[in-house]
Amino acid sequence: MAGTAKKSLINRIISIFGTAIFVIVTIAVIYLFVRIMTGRKAEIFGYRFYEVVTDSMTPELEVGAVILSKSVTPKDLQVGENITFLGTVGNQKGLLITHKIIEAPYYDDNGKGFVITQGVKQNSVPDSPVAFENIKAVMIKKMPILSFFYSLIKKPIGFIMIIIIPLIALTVYQLFKIAAYNAKKENNEKRNSD
Repeated sequence: MAGTAKKSLINRIISIFGTAIFVIVTIAVIYLFVRIMTGRKAEIFGYRFYEVVTDSMTPELEVGAVILSKSVTPKDLQVGENITFLGTVGNQKGLLITHKIIEAPYYDDNGKGFVITQGVKQNSVPDSPVAFENIKAVMIKKMPILSFFYSLIKKPIGFIMIIIIPLIALTVYQLFKIAAYNAKKENNEKRNSD
């Protein structure tokens, strides 16, 4: 009897833990996709997701690619790394740009830090110096699976197929699981009271 109660308690804890994980993951996925779709910063624990919107990094990063980036201390950046920064000059002004660092961090006479970046597309020219305070993150890697899903969810039918239907299915599954657990609990209580 004590073994059965202990086993029941363990099953209950596992069920609660599983439900909590399900809820957390669901909220995180919805949060990330909504942030990306609305053009706002999608960040979890210092990691950010950005969509490549121009062909300036072709062939390294295609238009529509989603990249995983991490917040960084700008003075630690190195030549060859891809960074995302807020453009401040010309047609880049106000846009988030992802380009490759072509000149190591340096400081002007006032102690303000900069890097020089450039797209990798053939015939690209270097960008204006990027001030440290405009650097948002350094790219860690491309996310091809996220790129695929993101391209789908930008379309209404894709959003329904990728987000809404699985969420409904998982919610129904969790509700059935809870109902089955409650039914089993009631049956056990009836047996014990008889």
